[in-house]
Amino acid sequence: MSIIKNKNLIIYEEEGDILLIDMINNKFYALDYISSLFWKKITNNIDKKDIIESICTQFEVKPEEVESDLNTFLLRLRELGVM
Repeated sequence: MSIIKNKNLIIYEEEGDILLIDMINNKFYALDYISSLFWKKITNNIDKKDIIESICTQFEVKPEEVESDLNTFLLRLRELGVM
């Protein structure tokens, strides 16, 4: 999966959580643990199918739930202008 990040974005990681800081709009977005996992995987160009499988294995959840959560996450990032 390939995304194009907003070039004005600063990414800060601490203790597994990620902050996305938009310097132009003076906004920041805090990602929780699962969202941080999604972020790391998509920014490393890992295929969507592989992301879903990895999360399912790690947390013993249904693929449909992970796919729905991932799609919602990606949509929200687009809406916020993060990618």
